[in-house]
Amino acid sequence: ATYIWSVNGVDVQTGSVAPYITLNNLNNNDTIRCKMISSENCVTQAEVVSALVVVTVNALPDVTVSVVNNTLTVPASATHQWYNCGNNNTITGATNATYTATANGDYKVAVTNVAGCTDTSVCINVNSIGIEEASINSVAVSPNPFSTDVTISVPEFSRGYTIEVYNCLGAIVKRTGSLSAIHNLQLADITSGIYFIKISDGTKSFVRRIEKQQ
Repeated sequence: ATYIWSVNGVDVQTGSVAPYITLNNLNNNDTIRCKMISSENCVTQAEVVSALVVVTVNALPDVTVSVVNNTLTVPASATHQWYNCGNNNTITGATNATYTATANGDYKVAVTNVAGCTDTSVCINVNSIGIEEASINSVAVSPNPFSTDVTISVPEFSRGYTIEVYNCLGAIVKRTGSLSAIHNLQLADITSGIYFIKISDGTKSFVRRIEKQQ
């Protein structure tokens, strides 16, 4: 017998002598059908068509990691397991959507959704451990939300400081420095969304969630 396989009504393999096929890059709700043509002479029905099979393709979980200081968070799903990228070992007990690192390093998370699909995030660097947190009352970032720029007031950082703006993936989108207690930071060139601004003088640091609107 020979077999003719079709996907969404289009033949993708003809003349096959194997009663199976391997298909890549199928999409959700694709349909598959097989026609078998008998090679025997004495048959009452030379061609038989299978029932239509509808493919279900489940989406992978969201593994976007946001970072605030040494705390990493991924959207909640069915199960989570955090890893130390340095040795690729699992971190004992780190099975929640949020993990607070206890040492500087690179971390990733494997997430499994309710459909049983698993995906793993990229490795995220944590380097803020050991840096003293600045007093919240001593640092101000305004306006928040903002449209083009923010004003940073840091009277506690009298010897200069660095400013880093991170997106929700943990990537730096803006980095600069200042020696002034009041600094205007232009952010007109970044897209709308949620960001984290980190201000550090090497011994103390401060992180604030900010939102850019149109």
